[in-house]
Amino acid sequence: MKQIKLTDQEGIIGFWESIGKYTVNIHLPETIDSMLTCILPDERMLPAKLRKPGTKILLTAVVTESDPELPRPVLGGQKIVEVLEIEKAEPM
Repeated sequence: MKQIKLTDQEGIIGFWESIGKYTVNIHLPETIDSMLTCILPDERMLPAKLRKPGTKILLTAVVTESDPELPRPVLGGQKIVEVLEIEKAEPM
């Protein structure tokens, strides 16, 4: 399982209705429309005060892109990953 460390990334909380999971959406720098969608397998990974779609956060986490059960991208330029561990999630 390939793991990627994200450090102090600016993201926006979302909720993916079709899978019933919270996400953190991160715009990839130096791109026009590329986005990393980080799916949280358990909502308790985020403090309750951050579980509001549209909330801007600063995220440090370990994610993986190797899970074959992850949903397929729905937008061009979107990459889907799953959050394994959150080290820091704080409001901006």
